Amino acid sequence: MAVLISTVTAVLISTLIGWILSLRRRDREGRAALEEALQENEAFRSQLEELEVENKTLREEREESDRCSLEQVQCLQDKLEQTKRRAEQYGRELDGMAALSDELALLKNQHQQLQDRITKQGRGVSAFRGIGRVVTCDLLRDKASLGERIKVLSRTVDDREEELGNVRQELATFRTTESERRRVLEEEISDFQDKLDRMFRDKKRLEGQVQHLKFELEEAKTSEQVLESQAENLRRELTKEKQQSTEEIHSRLKEANDSNERLTNYCLHLKRRIGRLNDRAKQAEQRHAESAQRCDELYRSSLSLQSHVEAHNDDAARVEELRAENERLADEVEKAMEWRLCSLCGVNERAVVTLPCLHFAMCRQCHGKLPGGGALTRPQCPYCKRGIKKTLDVYVV
Repeated sequence: MAVLISTVTAVLISTLIGWILSLRRRDREGRAALEEALQENEAFRSQLEELEVENKTLREEREESDRCSLEQVQCLQDKLEQTKRRAEQYGRELDGMAALSDELALLKNQHQQLQDRITKQGRGVSAFRGIGRVVTCDLLRDKASLGERIKVLSRTVDDREEELGNVRQELATFRTTESERRRVLEEEISDFQDKLDRMFRDKKRLEGQVQHLKFELEEAKTSEQVLESQAENLRRELTKEKQQSTEEIHSRLKEANDSNERLTNYCLHLKRRIGRLNDRAKQAEQRHAESAQRCDELYRSSLSLQSHVEAHNDDAARVEELRAENERLADEVEKAMEWRLCSLCGVNERAVVTLPCLHFAMCRQCHGKLPGGGALTRPQCPYCKRGIKKTLDVYVV
């Protein structure tokens, strides 16, 4: 009985320990999931902050590049304006030089006309010698003045042509430099445009990533709230289950104590019954000894009676009565012997009490040979055919 009580108590304690361990494991899993969600949330927040810093840096770089490009474009526009003004000035100077060239050509025509007039007038010099001298002096003075003027104009034209050549060379150099600068500027503008396009694409990509991270952050917040609610529900469920399990354990312990008390009382009852059975067995043995003694006496009496049968035919009725009494005593002795023998084998003495029917009907050897005893079937009592839950060994003194 003490073994049964300790077994039941150990089973209850092991069940309680397993349930408490499962509750702790579920609590640890819930806390680990919550900590993992919080870590993911922190990682998303850090990534979002890094992307915002990178976006701010890109905006500053874009503004700086826009400002630099605007300054470069303004500088190039100023240089183009200066170049246009110088080109217009050179054009006006070229127009003045063209006018001087026309004037020089006109003077050359006048000089040729004067030479032709001098040649024609030289033919009639003999007729008009006096007039010719005056005219010749005038012509010579005009020729000298025209020659001086032509020389001055020639020097001016040469200077203008040299200056025009320098201006043309400078203009060609400026045009070459300007075209090179324009090409470099166009390349820089193209590179800057490509950089701006890349920056815009990166900005769109970063904005998409930021939106995606914001969406993931919202999902993480939602999942965090869900996990917190689940954790709170889990805590409430664990508290409720713990309370229920505690109450159930208390009730089971109370039931176990009650069962223990009932089993103790039942064991005391069985002990008292076994004591009574032992007393009855002793009484049966005493009666058996008395019956055996009487049987011996009767046997001796029967022998003496048989020796005197022939002599005492009148006592036949008495012999029959004694024989009947002898048979009755033999039956009582046989019944007393059968009560102590196993009801299955009929050889060994009874030594096992079956529970819950409380029949004292078999020996230990037959109890070990009973059919059943598996997970689905139980051995049956040989007297009442009820299932045996437990047995008690009885030692008859």
